[in-house]
Amino acid sequence: SLAACLPAPSEMPTPLRAAAAAFRARLSRGGGEEPSVGCSISTLAASRVSNIPPLEVDEPGQEDDEKKAKEEGKEAPADGEPEAELQKRLADAEVRGAAGWEMAERERAERARAVAELQQAHAEETGELNVRLAQCMEALRERERELQMVKRECEEGYERRLDEAGCQEELEQKLAVLDKAVGERDLAIRQARLECEGAQLRYTEVEEAL
Repeated sequence: SLAACLPAPSEMPTPLRAAAAAFRARLSRGGGEEPSVGCSISTLAASRVSNIPPLEVDEPGQEDDEKKAKEEGKEAPADGEPEAELQKRLADAEVRGAAGWEMAERERAERARAVAELQQAHAEETGELNVRLAQCMEALRERERELQMVKRECEEGYERRLDEAGCQEELEQKLAVLDKAVGERDLAIRQARLECEGAQLRYTEVEEAL
């Protein structure tokens, strides 16, 4: 029978399980006789691997069965979609895909532009930093030259002070020798004067004695 040829409900896609259950119910109510259907079992089996619902079964009392299935909490079989509807859905999907692709391209272009702007800003900032670094290095070199000049001046001044200190010491030594010589000369002059005075005194005494 057709019911035996149907796959197990667990092997069917979820949208087909309710339709298969309703189909089995119709077969059981028909006394085990297979009804005349408008599609073959191969078409129903092929629908397992397709997102397209199976074609409508042209069987008397189908509307009543669908109402009963809804009342029992089961979902009625889905109507078959015509080719025009499928084409429309396909066209809509293509439009949505094209719109999504265009949006993705715009986002990619915006990201590329943002990256380019960041790279440009980084290059400009790097250039400014390099200029400032060069200026700082030049200022450091100038300061180093000034420090070297001050160092040389300090060294030369220290040497001059050492030389002046040495000359002053030598001059003081010469002055000491000169002072000593002057003192000896003054002493010799006093001695000579005393001798002259003694000789004059003796001459006066001799002259008075005569």
